[in-house]
Amino acid sequence: MRPKTPRRSHFKIVFKRIGFGLKLRHKKICREWIAADFIILFRLTSPV
Repeated sequence: MRPKTPRRSHFKIVFKRIGFGLKLRHKKICREWIAADFIILFRLTSPV
């Protein structure tokens, strides 16, 4: 389930989602979103 998008656009999407989640102020949803996004970023940035 890896998105075939450039890293820069993915970073923008991730930061927008994190910012949107923080605006909502739902801690549980925020943590889930941020955790999922960081896992995706880690997989994209890690040399496999």
